[in-house]
Amino acid sequence: VGIGTNAPASKLEVLGLNNIANFYSTSTATEFKIATPTVNKIGIYTGTSDNFFINVGGSDRITILNGGNVGIGTDSPAGNLHIKSTGDVGDATLIIEADNDNNLEQDNPRLEFRQDGNLVSGSLYLEGLSGETATNTLDNALVLDSKGALNLQAIQFATGGRAASQSGGESNSTVAMTILGSN
Repeated sequence: VGIGTNAPASKLEVLGLNNIANFYSTSTATEFKIATPTVNKIGIYTGTSDNFFINVGGSDRITILNGGNVGIGTDSPAGNLHIKSTGDVGDATLIIEADNDNNLEQDNPRLEFRQDGNLVSGSLYLEGLSGETATNTLDNALVLDSKGALNLQAIQFATGGRAASQSGGESNSTVAMTILGSN
């Protein structure tokens, strides 16, 4: 069926002045596409593996695997969230911005790490106002914080390990420095 076109390319094709909508199923893929008739396609589709893709400009930009892993810049994410720069150049940059009002910096960007039912946690964050979250901090300080049972918190710096995908795994690192919570 074609709406706005005499030659539909799929079971239903709607052609407007500046866009096309395709909805179709083939033996290899189920697809929903909203696209302009130029090279710059924008599409959302599922493939034969029941994965979900957002395709821009003819390339998959965001992928959600049926197992739950999410990839930005990669169609085969190896973790819960995998961010990869596209092509052979460029940094993979993750930006976490809490606010932009430039007043009373109480809305701060924060990464939290939790385990054991939230009994042990660690954070990396910006402390906008001194002493707001961590005592003895400075205004606009970057804080690496470890929390857990009293006097058992520690921050360790390790080097020499291998990436998880290399032989031996991450456990081959050597602790070079430890900061105990009791100090």
